[in-house]
Amino acid sequence: MDTIIKSFVGCFFLLLLVYLGIGISSASIDARNAERSASSYASRISCSNYSSQVVEDCKADAMQEGYELKVQLMKPRDREYSTYGSLELIYHYRIPILNMNQEQCIYADIL
Repeated sequence: MDTIIKSFVGCFFLLLLVYLGIGISSASIDARNAERSASSYASRISCSNYSSQVVEDCKADAMQEGYELKVQLMKPRDREYSTYGSLELIYHYRIPILNMNQEQCIYADIL
């Protein structure tokens, strides 16, 4: 009888560890994808010479992927167009079994 109880407890903890590992792996993949998206958006904006249409397209793409994108373009006083900027990508970092759901931010410079 003692062996049966130990076996069920062992199986329970094994399943708990597997589910936790899958949750952590999934959260890590989501964070990596958000990092890649932020890098891609910064590159697209930079290559388009800071076009407002491209910025709006990037914001729409980010919204479709479940992210919030904030872009701030800056220009020197002696120029009529933007020459640099910054990007902030907000995404959700979730681990279901721990009931963890946090907003994380990625900051990137657009050069």
